[in-house]
Amino acid sequence: MKKIRKENDRIKNIYAAYMSDEKFRMKWSGNNLGNQFISQERNHSIRKLLVNYGIKLHRKKILEVGCAGGNIIASLLNLGAIEENIHGIDIRPDRVNDAIKAHPNIKFSIMDASKMEFSDNEFDVILCNHVLEHIPDDTKAIQELYRVLKPGGMGIFQIPQDLSRETTFEDDSITDKKKRAKIFGKYDHVSGYGRDRSEE
Repeated sequence: MKKIRKENDRIKNIYAAYMSDEKFRMKWSGNNLGNQFISQERNHSIRKLLVNYGIKLHRKKILEVGCAGGNIIASLLNLGAIEENIHGIDIRPDRVNDAIKAHPNIKFSIMDASKMEFSDNEFDVILCNHVLEHIPDDTKAIQELYRVLKPGGMGIFQIPQDLSRETTFEDDSITDKKKRAKIFGKYDHVSGYGRDRSEE
């Protein structure tokens, strides 16, 4: 538990550093055309999966893990989701506050995906968009996601995947920023997902 808390603090500190640096603020801004394109592609992927599996969001209870400022919520509403049925969680208080400002009628909570305060089988649909690669014990987080997902529900768990890597590499003992960036692609990641994750 102490190790996970330390890692959560590390993630919070990384994003706080991003927001205090003008260069990073511009890089991750919603006004950045590259970010807009990435968001559109992710939203398109989510929409396609929901449509292909015949999932209609009206009356579905939805959880977004790692909701940040609530960027995906607007797409969910456009797909028929109802505000009162959506719950977003993130470990970063400032981002949860941003989400509340953007969507005041939706419930948001500061919560760790590895230890969620929800009942078993609570949600029909769970979205976890590029979050797992930041979590030291992603297996525990995935177990939690499945615990709170209703039987027959749908989970969309998106991760960065290196298809040239046969097996997933995880090592949260690597703390040097340059080494992390070289091994995992970004220095705030702790997992380099390989082709084996496509088979699970």
